[in-house]
Formats: sequence, C-alpha cells, structure tokens
Amino acid sequence: MERAAQRDALAVAASANSKKAKRQRKAAQKPMPSDDEKAAFYAAKVNSAEYLPPGMITSSICGLMLARGLVTPEHLQQRLER
Repeated sequence: MERAAQRDALAVAASANSKKAKRQRKAAQKPMPSDDEKAAFYAAKVNSAEYLPPGMITSSICGLMLARGLVTPEHLQQRLER
C-alpha cells in the first residue's frame, strides 16, 4: 500500500514538473527585401572585383539589374562567364 502511494506521489510530482512548454510563435521576421534592394545588392557584387560564385546570380536577378541600369549587359556577361 505504501509503495502504491509513493508511486502515485512520484507520478503526480513528475507530471507537475514536466508539463509541456507551450509552442512559441516564431520571432517577428524582418520584411523581405524589395526588388530594388536585391538588385542593388547583387549589382554591387557584380561590379566589384570579389569572387562571384557560380549560380549566385539568377536570371531574375539579372533582369532586375539590367532593367534598373545597375550593370551593363557586357559586364554582366563577362562576370558570369568566369
């Protein structure tokens, strides 16, 4: 009888201590960059002398940079061929 009472008391104490934490919402995320911000960021990479990894500049980013006149088609082609 005492063992059963002790076991029950331990079970109650364990369940009180190990209540599941409520799920927390994701932290407020920063807004996504605008097309102008993306184009300016990647144009700075293309116009610099730093390493440009293959696949970093997508066709949509190319279109954004060219439409805004941030890079020339010749310079962009030269940088993407490397």
